[in-house]
Amino acid sequence: MTTNALPPKPQGALKRIMSLDVASAALTVCLASSPEDATPEYHRLNITDSVRLEFENIVRDTRAKLASDDTVFRPYDAGSKPDAHEIEYLSLGEVPFVEVQLDPLDEPLDFTTFSGSDKAFLANLRFYAVVVQASKQPPVYFCRGYSQQKELGHSPLFGILMKSGQFDRVMEPMFLFDQYLDCVVSDEWIFILKQDGFQKLFRYYEMVKQAASESLAKIESVIPILNFDGFRHDCEGHLQKLAKLRNIAQKPYLSLITIKDLKKVIKHFKLPVSVQRENGKEYLMYDPGDKWAILRLLDDDYLESMMTAQMYEVTGKRVHQPLSS
Repeated sequence: MTTNALPPKPQGALKRIMSLDVASAALTVCLASSPEDATPEYHRLNITDSVRLEFENIVRDTRAKLASDDTVFRPYDAGSKPDAHEIEYLSLGEVPFVEVQLDPLDEPLDFTTFSGSDKAFLANLRFYAVVVQASKQPPVYFCRGYSQQKELGHSPLFGILMKSGQFDRVMEPMFLFDQYLDCVVSDEWIFILKQDGFQKLFRYYEMVKQAASESLAKIESVIPILNFDGFRHDCEGHLQKLAKLRNIAQKPYLSLITIKDLKKVIKHFKLPVSVQRENGKEYLMYDPGDKWAILRLLDDDYLESMMTAQMYEVTGKRVHQPLSS
């Protein structure tokens, strides 16, 4: 197994995932339900040996991807667009809102056994977790987004089965699962297999919206922007802009860039951002006619190819890590 320069701590977490004896470990499938941003309520499924084997195989297939020589591990960046062979990782400590949601899974056998009769629980299904725990070891969580629509009785699809030569509609509760997972959690580390799925599963955008004031305040404190109230108003009503705001607010370069730096980029790439002077100080001017211009500028979304001299606006990027000499 190659770990592609994965740092020691997540590398240790990954090795424990790979060392699990899935067949002999305790395996519990838990449904998570929560209205809006509430901490999930968990119910565990009472499953047969054949269903357990299906979930074991999902875990094994996921581990095969984690162990593939083609897999590249990279730090999580909410603004990136990972390729199919890239798996992102981050510490649970960096996302306490996720950690709180997962904490109850440490004791899955304490959960109520799912009966299918709780309509409120069914209405707010959000994800499921396959909890795998070897003897005297902390559990590993294999998580996948879920919803009421995957319960056949609430899906626009309907199921039929043949019995005695005749098809009849399935009326009993039936849940649909697939072979995919969105993330794996081990030893305080998250390995993200599907970024969009991970963000939806743990309601990343709701968290971003709640953190909007902090992100805007940080940007306002270091970047002089005229019509900041208009900028704030237009960002607060748009989740994608809020996600970009949070991404900008977390950039290490934010407190270091100056108006002089920004003017160079604006001039070089001929960007639709004007700079105005007021009371002897220069400001970026927020124009509601192009609500994305300043966001793209501050997120460093413009690149120039050394090979072709072509200029690009990018929608997802990572910091390049040069090969060591």
